[in-house]
Amino acid sequence: MKRLKKFRSLVLLLVCAVVCTMIGMVSKAEAIPRIIISGYSSVPEDIKAGDTFTLTLHIENKSTKTAVTNMKLSLSTVNGEFYPASGSGVIYIEKIAAGESTDVSIEMKAKGSLETDTYGLTVTTEYEDRYSAVYQDVTTLSIPVSQVANVSITEKSISSEEIAVGKKANIMFAVNNQGKSSIYNVNVKITGKGIDESTYFLGNVQSGATGYVDMLIVAKETNQGEETIKAQISFEDSEGNAETVEEIFELSIVEEGTVDDVAVDEEGAAVVVKSDMTTILVPIIAVAVVVIIVVIVLVNKAKKKKEEDEDEI
Repeated sequence: MKRLKKFRSLVLLLVCAVVCTMIGMVSKAEAIPRIIISGYSSVPEDIKAGDTFTLTLHIENKSTKTAVTNMKLSLSTVNGEFYPASGSGVIYIEKIAAGESTDVSIEMKAKGSLETDTYGLTVTTEYEDRYSAVYQDVTTLSIPVSQVANVSITEKSISSEEIAVGKKANIMFAVNNQGKSSIYNVNVKITGKGIDESTYFLGNVQSGATGYVDMLIVAKETNQGEETIKAQISFEDSEGNAETVEEIFELSIVEEGTVDDVAVDEEGAAVVVKSDMTTILVPIIAVAVVVIIVVIVLVNKAKKKKEEDEDEI
């Protein structure tokens, strides 16, 4: 009987020990602080390569019982895609109470050579609990960066700077994409006094490539005093943002029959075409010259014959 009581007491003691150990483990687990970076924001929101921006981290202490102290956040990237605009990439926070959150900000700069893409920024967090135990977490943020579109217009030419009403002229130029990302849906619209509006779809132009525009415009009325013709080149960058570049051409439109017009032959070369008035005047002048020559010859012959007759008498 005594052995049975002793055995029961031992079992009870063992059960109490296990229960106490489990309670201690649960309490300790509940006391371990859980720090997370719940998100971030930036100003400006759309980060361009080469931009300096303010990065704000949203930090939460998920523990409901334990505060954290002496928190250090170290920011780094694999290839230096982002770096502090000044100072170091380390942020210090003295304390975050249990269940509380806080925001911290730092000025960062995106490397100017970055192409349009999403880049990782690693945040290593070190902190202590109330017993001075040290913890460490690593979080990687995905930050999108886009390139500034860099488009230039070169090789500008116009087949004639002066045409008559009803005639046509060619406007040509090159669209150069000097940025590190493609440009999309490139459209050209030409407007101006005295011409019909003309449009041209160039399409996409890859980074470092050139697209060529060759447009035909038709003169419908004179534009004396307002000879400026505007070419609007619109496109979308890699983020879908619309941009426009403008170029100016000078074209004088005059009344029909007062200027030689420039047309385009079958091979695309510019050729001079005489105006209607010139076409009429040239044969008239030619006939007049021939008549004058004939008259002079006849007069000279008559005069010579008369002189010969007088000599015979």
